[in-house]
Amino acid sequence: MEAAPNGVYIPGLILGANCPKPPRAKKLVDGRWRTSYVSFEKLDAFLKGGGFKTKKEVTSRGRGNPGPRSRVVYVDLQGTDADGNAVGPTRKYAWTMALDLYNSISEEEKGKLGLETASGDDTDLIFGTYFPKPPHVTKIIVDPSGESYVSTRSTFVDPKKLDSLPTGWFMDDSGDY
Repeated sequence: MEAAPNGVYIPGLILGANCPKPPRAKKLVDGRWRTSYVSFEKLDAFLKGGGFKTKKEVTSRGRGNPGPRSRVVYVDLQGTDADGNAVGPTRKYAWTMALDLYNSISEEEKGKLGLETASGDDTDLIFGTYFPKPPHVTKIIVDPSGESYVSTRSTFVDPKKLDSLPTGWFMDDSGDY
């Protein structure tokens, strides 16, 4: 199947994910190993009918929080139609956020940015994709007098939230993230 017929990626396509990765299978053909990725749904049929063996264990689909100084968060990249109705597959773009950054973003801001905190029940998180990748936003923090820069906060954002960013947050198109 072509990934980008007419120059537009097919709905739901994910490129270059670090996790989840589909299982790999191998088969000896003419004295050489042939390997292939196999979809989770077709793994059993593929292995039973084609003489393939699994090359390695299935990479974890990602869940929960990695440690005491970070949180796994995600934004929903599911598209919407002209009326604002959800279309296409749900895609939860996830990453590990440092705890100090996580704590510095208020719950109200998290909601307006579309940031969700992952739990151990989230088994459908997608980490480290080349495509799709959500937009990035930044907030510059100044001292109370407004005269000097203190710090910045930046994170990915649900693209459906770009028209209603929290006060002080702006689209960061520098690509340095």
